[in-house]
Amino acid sequence: MRNDDLSENIKQIFSGLIQGTRSRDESVLWANSVLEKDKMSNLSSAFVDALEAIGMAALKGGPEEDYLFDEDDFRKWMEEFLSKECED
Repeated sequence: MRNDDLSENIKQIFSGLIQGTRSRDESVLWANSVLEKDKMSNLSSAFVDALEAIGMAALKGGPEEDYLFDEDDFRKWMEEFLSKECED
């Protein structure tokens, strides 16, 4: 996947998570599959950090507990990604 495409996909996923229109589980699966496929392609830290953050979107404290991360976390992660992306 080209960096431009990956960047756009990451932004769309963060936006969907923030708005609640994107499945957490599907987002995690997507992020993990990208990391697995591209682990040897020397992705920049901005991409790796964003994908790892998305990979935590569905974590819960336990089976009957709430998610550990919410829309504020997703917003923060997106801002961090955008900031790091500009640095790279």
